[in-house]
Amino acid sequence: MNPPLAKILKNVLTVPRCAACGALIALRDACDGLCGSDIICRYCRAEYERAKLEPCPDCGADAIDCACLPPAFAHGNADGIAQLALYRTGGGGVPNKLIFFIKSNNDRRVYGFLAAELERRITSTPGFSLPQNALITYVPRSREAVAEYGFDQAKMLAQSLAKATERKCLPLICRTRGGGSDQKSLDKKGRGENAAAIFIPSAKIAEYAVSGRTIILVDDVITSGASVAACAKILREAGAGAVWCAAVCKTPKGKGTGGQ
Repeated sequence: MNPPLAKILKNVLTVPRCAACGALIALRDACDGLCGSDIICRYCRAEYERAKLEPCPDCGADAIDCACLPPAFAHGNADGIAQLALYRTGGGGVPNKLIFFIKSNNDRRVYGFLAAELERRITSTPGFSLPQNALITYVPRSREAVAEYGFDQAKMLAQSLAKATERKCLPLICRTRGGGSDQKSLDKKGRGENAAAIFIPSAKIAEYAVSGRTIILVDDVITSGASVAACAKILREAGAGAVWCAAVCKTPKGKGTGGQ
């Protein structure tokens, strides 16, 4: 059955583009007799859904269900990760494209879509507790990147997740001024040491009463895990009862060489 003409015309006139492939969604889906999401076209949505079911090369589980943790998590400061898909270090794939999109586009619709996906994933992850007093925070973006793009994509994603879960989003962690190197330029050992030096507790972390509470630590992608591990350590030292990480993608163990 064809969708209502008015809906097709509205989509065409507002010209939504797929956040993954850039196609005009209204034209592509309307020509096929379908009205899909205004975030990604139905073709990219199908690929996205397949990506969530790709087997992890380390444990064999579906990507969305993979419980593998990066080596940087060895100290146990983080309780686990809820992710939507695995990150392809060579590029390509709809999940990768969505990450690239939110790094350079402050589009609240896309953040809302990803936050809703993460909320569903979090509530279905075994052992992942989300009590009413849980707090949501994020791995802060570098000042250079914020200056270049005008926003922090992890903060935007965390705020959208807070809205989806009806929890508070607070800036519990910040970066030191002028310290540290670009994570992508370092090896695994260097990234761990660098992350430990560039992340510090927020000046107001004591006022936020994190002691004993569950903290959801958000980032767009987890590769080596050094940044989220350093931030999880800070939250544990501040008294957090549990720290769970949430990300659009993570890299399989031992596969990532760049990023965070």
